[in-house]
Order: sequence, then structure tokens, then C-alpha cells
Amino acid sequence: MVLGYAVALLYFTWPISEISINKAGVFGDSFGVLTSLFSGLAFSGMIITILLQRQELQLQRLELKESRKEFSKSANAQEKNAQLSALTALLNNNNEQITYLEKTIDKNIDSKNRHRIEDNTRIEAIIQGRQGQNELISSKITEILNDSGIEIK
Repeated sequence: MVLGYAVALLYFTWPISEISINKAGVFGDSFGVLTSLFSGLAFSGMIITILLQRQELQLQRLELKESRKEFSKSANAQEKNAQLSALTALLNNNNEQITYLEKTIDKNIDSKNRHRIEDNTRIEAIIQGRQGQNELISSKITEILNDSGIEIK
């Protein structure tokens, strides 16, 4: 475009009578129309770039907000998983102790020692306490699972 304009300008203004700085300045000023055109295009390009960057920043903010939500959900799930693991370990421990105590009662019943037979009532009370704890632990596990959207039948 610039080259075509220069050729047209030289064609219509030829012959140039002398070559001087003043005449070269006048010749350079004759490109003012193109200078204005390209300056306007550059300014328009900057405005478009700013608008696109603004839109991209809005998308990044939205993505960051969604990432925070997902991170929060993940943290909650990990916390519930840790609670479930601890409760399950406690439940297993109680069940092992109940099994051990029941075996102890069976041994005491087989024994003819009266003192050991009297210990059975104390052991049965401990077993009932452990079973009560198991019921509380089971209800807590069910509550956590229900809060997570998992229903137990």
C-alpha cells in the first residue's frame, strides 16, 4: 500500500526540479494520510488486545473460583475418609477385644475354679460396653456416609 502510494505520488508530481532537505520533508509529509491510517489501526489493535485480555482475566477468575470449590470438596472428602478410617480401626479393635473376652469366658466356664466363673460377670459387662461403643461407632459411620451421599441399607 505504501509502495503504491509512493509510486502514484512520484508519477503525479514528477519532475522534481531539485533534491533538498526541504523538498524531502514535503515529500515525507505527503504520506500523512497513510501515517494516520496506520496509527488508527494500531490504536484499534491495542483496544482489541485490552478487551481480549480483560475477557481472559474474567475467565481465569472464574476458573480459580471453580478450582477453590473443587479443592474444598476434596479436602472435605479427605477429612471424611480419615474419620471413617479411624472409626473403622476403632470398630475392628473393639470386635477383636470382644472376641478375646468371649473366648476368656468360654475358658472360665470350662474351668472348675469358682473365682474365674465370677470374673465372667465382669467380663460380660465389659463386652456389653464394647458392643455399645460399636453401636455408636456404627451410627457415626452411617452418618458420615449419609452426609457424603452414600446410603447404607
